[in-house]
Amino acid sequence: MKVAIATSFYESGRDFLADYAKAVAGAAQGRDLRIIAAVDDLRNPEATLRSALGPWPVTLVDRVDGAGIPEVRGRMLCASAVSDADMVVFIDMDDMIESGAISRHAQAIEEVDFSYGDLQPVDSKGRILGPTFFEGAKIPERVTSSDDILLRNFLGFSNTAIRPTAIDRAACDPPKHAIAVDWWVFATLADLGRKGARADGVVAKYRQHDGNTLGASASVAPEALRRRCEIVTSHLDSLTPNPRRRRAAERVARVSEALRLGKVGPASLKSVDARGAWFEEVARLVDLLEGPDHGE
Repeated sequence: MKVAIATSFYESGRDFLADYAKAVAGAAQGRDLRIIAAVDDLRNPEATLRSALGPWPVTLVDRVDGAGIPEVRGRMLCASAVSDADMVVFIDMDDMIESGAISRHAQAIEEVDFSYGDLQPVDSKGRILGPTFFEGAKIPERVTSSDDILLRNFLGFSNTAIRPTAIDRAACDPPKHAIAVDWWVFATLADLGRKGARADGVVAKYRQHDGNTLGASASVAPEALRRRCEIVTSHLDSLTPNPRRRRAAERVARVSEALRLGKVGPASLKSVDARGAWFEEVARLVDLLEGPDHGE
């Protein structure tokens, strides 16, 4: 099986590049491997990556002047779509792929379009931080619809793999304002009928540091929750409208307003477990205050 590892490389992650390369070497295990390198603001990318990733062929995807993270990720996806690999494994520059991750993804993806596995949070030095990312969250064995990631997301660019033929051009153009680009991409792919399966076990170490966009654990302080509600609402509004998304956005907006007005009591906030997938705490709070959405 030909395998590509797709990563976005940025200057603030330079200190993590050696760990990244070491982890890739451990996962490669003599495989037919290549790297798809989407350059963000990494200085001297060709020489830097040739030095760090010497054993493997690298496809350099240059950044367009003025491009933000969504466009860099989109160009990475476009390059992945035309790769000659049988499977593309995503891993962020600051994270570390596990040695058995490629085999786990390959087994899970046999009858579907993409796969997803658990993450082990670690600190900036790579030391284990508590439970895994999926612990405390009900993560399905299959993703068959974008409804599976309606109000929370467990499909990121460090714990997923995909068949290049499953990457539609529509998913390669995330909105420029998108914060959770991975969430938008996989929701768009699911809307196009792509299916996913859960890989067995942990597929990467998920590094927590000051530069994380979201991180593995969320604050349940009212202002932090309100900000994340706004991100969720923005995400829902950026996708193709449908009744389920409209209802979800309205529910989240009401919860955000209740938080703004101080109408969410300490007991409710305390009951919202911050563990789990990205935006899991928002989904839990919405269900707590609004009740489960059973559809029309």
